[in-house]
This record gives sequence, C-alpha cells and structure tokens, in this order.
Amino acid sequence: MIKKIISILIVILVVFSAVMLLKKRKARMAEAKPPAVKPIVVESFTLKKDNVLLTLPYIATVKSDAGAEINTKIAGRIEKLPVQTGERVKKGDLLVKIDDDELKSKINGLQKEKQSLKWEIQSVKSVLRAKRTNLENLKKKHARTAELLKVDGASIEEYESEETSIAALKSEIEIQKNKINTLQDKIKILESKISEIKASLKYTKIYSPVSGTVSEKYASEGENIIAGKKILKITGKDKKYLEIQLPQDKTAKTIKTNGEFYNIKGLNDTDASGTLRYKTSYIKKLKASTGEILPVEIVTYRGNNKLLPYNAVLDKDNDKFVFVYSNGDVQARRIDVAHSGIQGIVADNLSGVKRVITAKPDILLRVLSGVPVKVLSDKQ
Repeated sequence: MIKKIISILIVILVVFSAVMLLKKRKARMAEAKPPAVKPIVVESFTLKKDNVLLTLPYIATVKSDAGAEINTKIAGRIEKLPVQTGERVKKGDLLVKIDDDELKSKINGLQKEKQSLKWEIQSVKSVLRAKRTNLENLKKKHARTAELLKVDGASIEEYESEETSIAALKSEIEIQKNKINTLQDKIKILESKISEIKASLKYTKIYSPVSGTVSEKYASEGENIIAGKKILKITGKDKKYLEIQLPQDKTAKTIKTNGEFYNIKGLNDTDASGTLRYKTSYIKKLKASTGEILPVEIVTYRGNNKLLPYNAVLDKDNDKFVFVYSNGDVQARRIDVAHSGIQGIVADNLSGVKRVITAKPDILLRVLSGVPVKVLSDKQ
C-alpha cells in the first residue's frame, strides 16, 4: 500500500514539474522579440509620357474586289467547263456552256403552235369577211323591202324576218371578232414564252467578267445543275485588301502589318459565331495572293501617354493595382485600365505617379499585404 502511494506521488511530482517547465518556456518566448521580416527586393520603373503604341496580334485574309463568282441563272446539264483551278483566264473567255437542246426544242414547239394559231386566225377572218358581206347585202335588201312595204309591195312578215336575220348576222360577226381576239391573246402569250426562253438561251454561255485566276471550281462537265448553282470563283490581281474578323467586344480602327498602318472599317455584318468583319481600303503594294492568311496587329491605342509594363500591375479580385514608389515608401493604388496591348497598359488615373515597382505577381501580392520592399534598381 505504501509503495502504491509513493508511486502516485512520484507521478504527480513529474507532471507538476513538466507543467512548470512549459510555463517558463512560454514566458521566455513571450519576452523574446520576433525575428525581423526581411524586405523583398524589387525593381522600380519610371513612368513618363511618350508616344505609346498598343497592339494585339491577329490574322487577316487577303481578298480582292476584282474577282467574281460565276453562278448559273438557268438549270441544265453542263456541256462544257473548259477551265481548271489555277488557270488564268481573260475577260470575255468562255467559262461554262450549258446544254441548250431542250430550250431550242421548246422554242420550236412554241413557234409551231404560234403558226397554227395564225392559220386559225386567217380562217376565222375569212369567215368574218363572208359574214360581213352577207350583212351588207342583207341590209341593202332590207332597205328595199322597207320601201316596198310602204306601197304594199312586201309583207310585214318578210320585213321582220330580215330584221331577225340582220341581228343574227351581227351576233355571229361579234363572235368571230371575239374568237380572233382570243387567238391573238394566245399568240401574245406564246410570244412572251418564246422571248423568255430566248433570253434563257443567252445564259447557256457564261463568259468571264474579269481577268484573273480560277481559284475555286464547284462543278464538272456532265453535271446536272439547278439555277443559281455556284460554278467557279475567279480571283483578280488588283483591288486587293485585308479582311479581319473581331469579336463583338473588340473595336479597332487601324491595323499594322509589315510596318505599315491601314485604317479599317466595319462591314456591318456578323457570322454565326458573332464576330464582326472589318476591311482595309485597297492596298496597291500588297504582294500576297488572294486567300492568303497574313499576321497583323490591331491597334488598340496610339497616342502620348504613360505606359505601364505588365509586371507593374497586380490583378486581384477583378481589381488592378500598381505600387507607387516615392521617397522610399510604397503605396498601393487601384487603377482603371483604359487600353491594353502586348506592349503594356495605359491607365486613366496615373496623374502625378512617377515611379512604380515591378515584380512577379506573387511578390506584388506580398507587397499588398504589407511586406516591406527594397528597391534594387530602376528600369527605364
């Protein structure tokens, strides 16, 4: 029993000693000074107004207004298509020949129908002339009957019978005249159809409207095509320009390529993806071929201003900060980006700012949290 009590007392003594030792260590740690935070070594950048050009890389397509798309205006079978892709053609060269046998056959059939109507009109006119002659003779006879009736030389029945015959002849004459008018109307309809088909005959041969190169071929000889079918694309050498497509949230007025600046204008249309098309004016010294893709830069800003390098800007929680360095002190300042490009950033609220620090984003984030900095050098 005594041994058990002694063991318990020893354990209590050990625990008490450990607790007291821990308290002493905590007291010494509380009295000790925290280790000094080493300043972050950064560089500074001097801001000054200068000519600033901001651009973004894009691609443009070489196009030409001197070319032409060749479409058919009538349906039919392609009898001749004598040109190949890459072949040079001159203005006036035959490009497409559509089989015109069916059209010519229709014209012949309509011409025969028209001639048949003309013969029928002649026949009706002969009948009409005969009836008019009969009418004139009957009118003369009726006049004599009227004179005889006055002296009782003719009966009233005979007189009335002649009047009935005259009325019947007049009615028959009107019928024949209407028949002629109807036949003539039919001839006019046929002539209109013939004229339409003859007009279509002109479209069976398609000639090149421009001189250029066959850049696309969409059909082949022997193929049956519908009206409006695209057959060829001719690309001209002149009137070349650059076309660029930009997202709706991007706007630009100028592009740069090969060291030259060109103004662009919107074409007021969008494609399925919602991009807007822009084009330059004609570029005389553009050597690239039509359809070629060229690297260009869209100009987002061009003017006299202060240029911020990207390593001077911290992007945090949709806000952007720069760190103004003055007289050994660093102050964070929220900025409003007005323009940006691969060269850097132009901000609206940098008035009075002369120097900013530059560093990697993680270092700038530590500076924002209050870690001191040491400026190593100044980059211009």
